[in-house]
Amino acid sequence: MRTLNSDGQRRRALGIYYTPRHVADSLASWALRDPRDSVLEPSFGGCALIEAAISRLGALGCPAPGERVRGFDVDEDAFTHLGRVVPAAFIKKHFANCDFLTGEPGTPYSPVTAILSNPPFVPYHRMSIEQRQTVAAWRRRHVPAFPMTASLWAYFLAHSLSFLAPLGRLAFVLPSSVVTADYSKPLIDHLRRRFERLAIVRLNEQLFLNVGAEERAVIILADGYDPLGSAASAIISIGLDSTSELHRVVEELRCRKEPAFVAPILTATAKSGLDTLKRRGTACPLGEIATVLIGEVIGDTRFFVKSVPEWKELGISTRDLSPIVTRTRQVPGLRLSRCDLDAGGGIVPKLLTPRDGTLASPVAAYLAAYPATVLAANCTFAKRHPWYRVSYNTDAAAFIGSLSHTGPRIVLNSSKITCANGLYKLVPSGSNPSWRAAVAASALSTVTQLSAELTARARGAGALKLEPSDVRRLLIPTTYLSLGASESRELIGGTDDLLRRGRRDLAEALVDDVLLIRPGVLTRTQVADLRAQLAIFRHRRLLGRTKQAVLQLGAGKSNSRAELR
Repeated sequence: MRTLNSDGQRRRALGIYYTPRHVADSLASWALRDPRDSVLEPSFGGCALIEAAISRLGALGCPAPGERVRGFDVDEDAFTHLGRVVPAAFIKKHFANCDFLTGEPGTPYSPVTAILSNPPFVPYHRMSIEQRQTVAAWRRRHVPAFPMTASLWAYFLAHSLSFLAPLGRLAFVLPSSVVTADYSKPLIDHLRRRFERLAIVRLNEQLFLNVGAEERAVIILADGYDPLGSAASAIISIGLDSTSELHRVVEELRCRKEPAFVAPILTATAKSGLDTLKRRGTACPLGEIATVLIGEVIGDTRFFVKSVPEWKELGISTRDLSPIVTRTRQVPGLRLSRCDLDAGGGIVPKLLTPRDGTLASPVAAYLAAYPATVLAANCTFAKRHPWYRVSYNTDAAAFIGSLSHTGPRIVLNSSKITCANGLYKLVPSGSNPSWRAAVAASALSTVTQLSAELTARARGAGALKLEPSDVRRLLIPTTYLSLGASESRELIGGTDDLLRRGRRDLAEALVDDVLLIRPGVLTRTQVADLRAQLAIFRHRRLLGRTKQAVLQLGAGKSNSRAELR
């Protein structure tokens, strides 16, 4: 008998997250509009989309809706579900127990007038050997514009178009990376050129939280397929707090009405304002100032990093320990201070860094207790000699976290320690004179925080995930370069104090005043407009966007765009 744990592991390996039925019904309503329509589901899984399609076709007057559906799936359990909703004769004729990417278009699977899909959410680094081989073989046949490291869903989306009839429609449930990952951009552009209309619906509600998946979903809706690629549709961008609103939006789109929650102007206005600052030279990418490096790769953080009391209980001396920042919250301010590192009350933990030569007895005993099988299976340990010698490089001028809820924060490495790979190291680029300590304060500006919302990816419960490329693209106001030494110290000290007192709002306002308003980079009104947009982005990411916030933005959107020209 399969255990719950093994079933969860199997579903995770296959990227299986079943579509809620009410969402499936909305997508079927979008894609199926005539009793003669036919539909393909490339990975039908729990059959929610198949059931919704059959129900929809029946409601449209189709006499045998089970005959109008087709599908692929590698999971045998999917066929158990299928047997409950589709007659056996149609299953044998129209459904294949194989990987969709190995399937070729043609009878009996295509062309279809609609494609409904919730494809596997499997990133490249978690693909099995078989999945990577299948992807490689597909790329040799189709030579797509997006890179091989794309997630599995991207291949399903691209391959599905070859099964779609001209003027056909599609509806896909996808992870949020469809609008954030670099590899998604050529794919979205490909869709835009091949469909008369393309809508991207971002859902703040987490569809698959009940099965342990925190990834937020995005729904792609498209119609009017043109295989020759002569279309050039504008992208309709929609943000919804709840899937309960999805049916209304789908109906409005289907009837060619303007959905009430369409707000592409939000992103356009924000990008326009930041691009203007970049053109003027009053803001530059952080990558022009510093090199971004990954922190120390520890291999087993729980084993190698502990608090001083924990190490003391194990009998390990502070002489064999070194401070290491593993999370930005361990440094509440803008710079590392003595109190952050204090063995008695600081919250920066200690990394086991045994001295050269003979190991102290407590250290030797602690290392010897590490399970041999776990040690042998750890790839990081295999690259180190000896396996327990973690690198400890203190050259970074500052650190920046890879994950945050309120937005990125640069911490000055004033105590010359190191960080783990949950953070990135910022090292001044060569002899670049643009690096000054005040850049840490500059990163708290509304300009930088807004650029992070536009650049980075939302993960889990709304956390903002920064990849190294995202950090390099963060826009930094360059007016910190004009500050004198005393002004710089005052700004750093003031923001550090406010952050430590939990007043990040005042710290950001101080930086905006000193680096944006006083030098005349932006007017107070322009800064207020950008702050309003930042607040909406954060609210949308963390809590879900409210109708009132969008209406307020809509009322003031023309002013902020005009003023920043």
